[in-house]
Amino acid sequence: MKTPIDFNQYKNLLKEYISTTTEFKDINYEGSGVNQLINILAYQMTHIGYYLEANDNEHYLQSAQTRTAVIAGAKRNGYVVRGKKASRAEVRVKRKLDYMPDGKYTRLDKDWAVRGINNITDEHREFFFKTDVFLYDYEKDGDNYVFFSKDKTFTLFQGDRRDWRFQVSTDPKQRFVIKDKELDVDTLRVFIKSSLDEKELGEEFLYSKSATGTYSKEGKVFYLATAEDGWYEIFFGEDTISQRPKAGQYIVCEYIAPSGEDGDGCTSFTLNGWELETVSSSYGGSDGESIESIKHNAMFTYRRQNRLLTAEDIKHILLEDFRNIRSINVWGGEDNVPKYYGKTMIAIKPNNSDTLSQGAKIDIKKNLINRYGYTGQDIMLVDPEYINVDIKFSIVTKKTISDITKANVADKTIEACREYSDKYLNQFGSYLNDLEMNSLIKKGILGVDSLYSEKRISKEIDVNTNNSAQHILSLTNEIQPESSSATFSDYNYTWTLTDRKESPSKGSIYVSRDDVKAGKVELRIGEVDYEKGEFRFKLPLTSKRDFPFSFEISALSKKPNIYGEMTNVVRIRTISVNDVLFQEENQ
Repeated sequence: MKTPIDFNQYKNLLKEYISTTTEFKDINYEGSGVNQLINILAYQMTHIGYYLEANDNEHYLQSAQTRTAVIAGAKRNGYVVRGKKASRAEVRVKRKLDYMPDGKYTRLDKDWAVRGINNITDEHREFFFKTDVFLYDYEKDGDNYVFFSKDKTFTLFQGDRRDWRFQVSTDPKQRFVIKDKELDVDTLRVFIKSSLDEKELGEEFLYSKSATGTYSKEGKVFYLATAEDGWYEIFFGEDTISQRPKAGQYIVCEYIAPSGEDGDGCTSFTLNGWELETVSSSYGGSDGESIESIKHNAMFTYRRQNRLLTAEDIKHILLEDFRNIRSINVWGGEDNVPKYYGKTMIAIKPNNSDTLSQGAKIDIKKNLINRYGYTGQDIMLVDPEYINVDIKFSIVTKKTISDITKANVADKTIEACREYSDKYLNQFGSYLNDLEMNSLIKKGILGVDSLYSEKRISKEIDVNTNNSAQHILSLTNEIQPESSSATFSDYNYTWTLTDRKESPSKGSIYVSRDDVKAGKVELRIGEVDYEKGEFRFKLPLTSKRDFPFSFEISALSKKPNIYGEMTNVVRIRTISVNDVLFQEENQ
C-alpha cells in the first residue's frame, strides 16, 4: 500500500486504532489531552511520509526531481549525460611562405588559439582545432609558396583547451575521474604516455560507446560514464575486452571546455600568419542537457540497446548527440512526395533558426556513418518546409460581462494565440487545433460568446527558369476552391496566380499578366487537388537562362485544424481581429 502523506488520513488511522482499546474514551473531543497527542503523532507521521515519498521518488528516473538523482538514474540506464557542447565552424586553411619548409608541408598546431568574430555583435571567441592541421598541397606565387587545403575543410571548436592527467597505480580499484563539468565529451581525446614530456605524442585510445563489440585484450579503447556531481569517469577494459594502461604510465585527457550557445554565430576567423576561409559559421553550441532532456534520452538509450535500425533509433541518436535540435522527423523516402526509394529522409528544426547550416548537415551525416556505422540506406537531409498560417478572427462577446474595449479584445486574442503557438506549434508532428486555441482565447477574455477564424495557409517554393519540369507544392491540408493566390516575377514579367474549379476535388491553375499590346495575357500552367492542397505546375516562361527565384502560394483552409506531416512544420505567422461584436447579456 502506498504510504499516505495526508495529516487527516494519519489522524483517522490513529483514532481508528485507539478506539479499539478501552484506556481512552475521549478521542473525538478536540480539547482532550489524548486528542492533542494524536495531533502531534499525525503531524510527525505526515513529515516522515513526505520524506519517504520524496526519497522513494529520487530512486526512479522518471519521478526524480534533483539533478544528482536524475544523473544517477541515467547512469544505471547506461546513458552518459552531456554537459556543454562546443560551437563548431568549418574552414579552409591557407598559408603563404617565402621559403619551402622541410618535408614540403606546413603544420598548424592544435594549441594555437584562433580568434572567432561575430560580425553582428562584434563579440570575440577563442576556437581551437581538435588535431594539428597539416597542409601538403601548394602552388607557386612568384617567389612565394602558397599552401592550401584544396577541397578539404577543417573543424574549429569554440572554448578553452584543457587537459586532465592521471598516473596509473597498482591499485585495481583506482578511479579516473575528470573533475571538470565544463568538459565537452565530443572533443575528449585520451592518450597513454610513459612520461609527461610534451614532446612525447603518446598512444591514443579511442572512445567506445559499447563494451559488447568484438574487441580483444589488445584493443586500445576507453569507456565513459557520468560520475558524481556531474563529473566524468573514464574506464578501461582490464586487459579482457580491451587494454588497460600499465602501472606507472600516464593518462592524459585533452578536451575543449566551451561557452555553450554563446559560441554560435561567429562568421570570420583569424590567426596570425594564416588565412582561414569560412565555409560555415559557428553553430551547434549547447548549454547542456536539462533534467527533462536527460530523462527522455536515458529512457530511449536503454530501449534502443545500441542498435540503429528504425526511424525512432535515428531520431533519438541525433537528439542525444546534437543538442541544438528543437524538433526532428525521420521517415522512409518511399513515403515522401516525390518518392525517393532507398533513402532515409531526415528533417531537423534547430533551436535558433529555421534551417540547419551546411556544416551541421555534414556533421550529422559523418556522425551516423562513421560513429554508428549506418549503412542501411542513403541519408538525405532536407530542410523543414513551413506552412504559414494567417488568421483573421471575428468575435462576439457580452458587453455587460466583458467590460473592455474592442482594442482590448484584439490584444488579448493575439496574446493568447502567440502563447498557443509558442507552446504547441513550430515543431514536427504538431498541428493547429482550432478547439484548443479557441479555448485558450475564451479563458483569457471573460464573456466571449463565440468566435470564428478564417485561416489562410501558405508555403514558399524555390524555382528556376532553366527548369522546364513540373513543380510540386503541397499545403498538406484541404483547401477551398478558387481561393488560391500568388504573385511572382521571372526575368521578364510579373504574374498573378489563381485557380478555377473544374470538379469538387480538382481545379486548374492559371497565371495572368498585363501586356501593353495584347492586353491581359492568361495561361493555364497546371492543376490543383483541393482535397490534398497540392499544386502541380510548370513555369509560364522557361529558357536556358539561369534565373532562380522564390514565391509563395496561399489558399484558404477548408477545415478548422491545420496539419503538418513529414517535412512540414505548422506555424502562425500573422493574427488579426477583423470584427468584435458586443451584445447585451439577454440577447
